[in-house]
Amino acid sequence: MGIGGNMRKYLASLLFLLSLLTVYVPLPSVDADQAGVTANVEVLMPGGLLERTNTVAYTANGRYGVIASAQARPGDTDPHSGQYAYAFDALTGAITDQYWLGPTPSRTVLHKLTSQVAIVHQSKEPETFGAGCISLIAIDGAGQFNQSPHLNSLLPEPIQVLLPACGNPDQYSSEILDEIWMHPQTPVAIVSNKASLFAVSLTDGTILNRIEMIPPDLFEEGWRISDFDVNVQTGRIAVLKRSNDERFSLSFVRYTHPGSFTFLGETLRVVDIIGDQSNVAFNEDGTEAFVAASGSGSLYRFTLQGIRISTFRLPFMQAESSAEAEATPLIVLSLANSTRLAIQKPGHIQKPGHIQKPGHITLINDTKGTISFVAEQTFSSALTNLSFDRTGNLGFVGTLNGEVFQFSSFDGQFTQMPMGLQDAISLTYDDTHQRLSIGTNLAQASDGTPVSAVRLVDVQ
Repeated sequence: MGIGGNMRKYLASLLFLLSLLTVYVPLPSVDADQAGVTANVEVLMPGGLLERTNTVAYTANGRYGVIASAQARPGDTDPHSGQYAYAFDALTGAITDQYWLGPTPSRTVLHKLTSQVAIVHQSKEPETFGAGCISLIAIDGAGQFNQSPHLNSLLPEPIQVLLPACGNPDQYSSEILDEIWMHPQTPVAIVSNKASLFAVSLTDGTILNRIEMIPPDLFEEGWRISDFDVNVQTGRIAVLKRSNDERFSLSFVRYTHPGSFTFLGETLRVVDIIGDQSNVAFNEDGTEAFVAASGSGSLYRFTLQGIRISTFRLPFMQAESSAEAEATPLIVLSLANSTRLAIQKPGHIQKPGHIQKPGHITLINDTKGTISFVAEQTFSSALTNLSFDRTGNLGFVGTLNGEVFQFSSFDGQFTQMPMGLQDAISLTYDDTHQRLSIGTNLAQASDGTPVSAVRLVDVQ
């Protein structure tokens, strides 16, 4: 139920600044039939189950998409179910090809210039089974993976890049961060084994360079890289590191082509808990980085000049107990409209042993270091990925109950989109082609068999 109107938003902000805010202030809502849905295509997957990290990547012209499933679906007869990357036709929804990656594939990223698809997973090879790696697969103009040499093909064959273990280049890492960054102009990806950053060539899979962020002794004590963010304008990288004793810190690095890393500095360690899958986000010009901590319900702003830290207590984001904070990420998105931040508390999705908690989204404004509250929404269940268009004006999010919403980051207008889904597990918005991709594990094939699927929606 929305509150509407500028006066109520002003009063909510004023009360918060006076530390007297005790009421729930939702984003204004509008009728569901106002959502700009123009078409629906459903991609039925041959097997496997999706998780929140199984996002969709599209080719440069938007004709073909790629997604991987993270685990086998009970009852799947294929022994490799849940280990494939699937290519599909975005116009018809038909599966055009599949490629056997290995266990636990997650995020899918596609380099628009080279048509190289990068997916993080574990090795399938017997001699390196379970090692963390990244697969690079080329996709052609017919939606086919380049799985074998073609006489007239300029596309490379699939490449599997195994990452070395912390402090030991002769062993392979058993851990890999679920994060891939593609350089927009050059065929280079940046990935991590949770101790170092690596620059990897998309052309031949060569590790061009690495920079150690966590030395072996701290790695043994439980420190890990939790996330990193790259600012394209400056080449700066913010590396979020967390320990298992309720502390975290940021390191700053500069990347320069063709794979050079330069260490810039490190913050003091902060005594607070950031949840698993929490992130770090740069502002648009790369001068500040933000981290939200579920242990205290606070936003931390790290200013690169002098590496200063300031904090802001997030409205409606309650502090979590130590046990819950570990499993409760807070995800920060710095929007392209420069001053607006969106902080998402997804709630619990597929967390065994945890009560399913509803999700939250808080919008705040950061103007020259002054942070003010904009709006907040509590949802009926846990949330998928929060995704925005390139302007940062229009956002999308789904729920475990199958609801999908779009909203404006400026005026807080909140709209339910008529999807008819039983659940929404993952969500990707492709701004280039104004297409929303929603992953679901509760779709049905034509014969009534339960399957996982991706609903493609064109957004006006």
